[in-house]
Parts: sequence; C-alpha cells; structure tokens
Amino acid sequence: MWRDVVWIGALHGLAACAVDNGVPRLTPSVVVVTEDARQFRIGGLAPSAYLDSDEGVVAMRDGFAAAIGDALAVVLGAGVDGIDVEIAAPLPVGVYPLSVHTDQASWLVGDALAVVAVDSSCPVAPAGCVPFSCPPSCHYLCEAGARAIAVTTCGSFGAHVVTIGDLGEEACLSEFLAARGQARAWIGLGANTASSDGWAWDQPDGTSYRHWAPSEPRTEHECVSTGSDGWRTSPCSAGRPFVCER
Repeated sequence: MWRDVVWIGALHGLAACAVDNGVPRLTPSVVVVTEDARQFRIGGLAPSAYLDSDEGVVAMRDGFAAAIGDALAVVLGAGVDGIDVEIAAPLPVGVYPLSVHTDQASWLVGDALAVVAVDSSCPVAPAGCVPFSCPPSCHYLCEAGARAIAVTTCGSFGAHVVTIGDLGEEACLSEFLAARGQARAWIGLGANTASSDGWAWDQPDGTSYRHWAPSEPRTEHECVSTGSDGWRTSPCSAGRPFVCER
C-alpha cells in the first residue's frame, strides 16, 4: 500500500500544545518524503480535538479536512501512531505547512512536510539511514549516535563517515540536513597529531577543504560535526545524526 513511501520521520508531539486566540496549535516538526510521494504517514500523537476513539480504535471525526501547502490532503486512515494522508499530485522540492481543519476549528504546523530529492538508486543502507545524492557520491543521513557508532554503521554497508571535499558538497549536505530538521551531524574529520593542521579525514580524498565555525577548532574535543554555521568540535560520545558516504 505504501510503495511511494521511502522514509518518514516522526512528527513528535503532534498533540495540541498551546492555545492562540482559543485555537490549539500543533508542535512543528518535519516529515521528509521523496519528490514523487503522494501517500505518506504523519506519525506521532494526534490531537483528540479531531479524533474519536471507540474501544481502542482511533478514527477521524466527521468534517475533518487537511491541506499541505496549497494541496488538499485526503486522510486515508488514522491510528495511535499517526494519520495516513494522500495528496492529489506530488509536490515540488520544498518545505510545506500542514493545516488541519474541522467544522469548528483549525490547527497549523508551520514546517510539517519537507519534500526532498532522495536518491533511490543509491545502494541499500541499514534501517534509520536515508539515501540522498551530493555528487559524485551517494550519501546517507543516519539516526543519532556517538561518533564510534557512526564509524561502525557506515562501515557495515561499505561506506565511511563523510569526507567533505568542497563548498558545493557541503552546501548539498546542509540543505538536506535542514530539510530533515537537523542542526548538526557528524562528519569524518577527527583530531590527528600526524596531520599538518592537527585534523585528518577517516577516508582521505586529497581535499584540503576546511570550514570551521568561529572560535573553532577547540583542541579539547577530537570529533567534528557540520551545521549551518560551519564545523564545530564536540565530545566524541555526544549523540548526533551522522552522514555516511559511499
């Protein structure tokens, strides 16, 4: 049934959490789907204001409607772990709001759906890793773990923690991280006293590219993550998403 779904992140805390002029608002989060996706699940807790539960079965109340951006979303079903929706046509790459309507009220998630160009031609990765392309390689954004977990996970399918070769590759990574709603991710750079600048890639490709954030690098930490403000050092035990490259 869900053959169009490649990966969907949890829309955490979907229950109404605040009141604005008497109208509950939803907690913003991001679901990521491919460019050709028409059916997908918005996971998480659903507001009781537009759901009814009868003997443990959750169903939509009459009069419910939803829209993603300007596209009408038809609700196919609902369960304790989220709602299944379908839109009439795939949306272009971008970030879209989700609005939920009943006859009495409406709710809004400002940035609910990110449509991204996920490359399904990349080799299969473990569960929790999303394939995408930043030429010339296949990349994978994987769920959070310590830096050692990143090395092990990437190596398990013949990949390595990403080596960033230039500004173009970094811009591609940053765009995908932003679409996924992630601020930072581990990269394959670490402290190495044998290197001329004290830092070296797990998988060198000859690049000398560096993009340190202000006041970085700090010598008290040995592992590096990328984000919109550049590279920052962190304790290697910190749990962060990470990017594999193959």
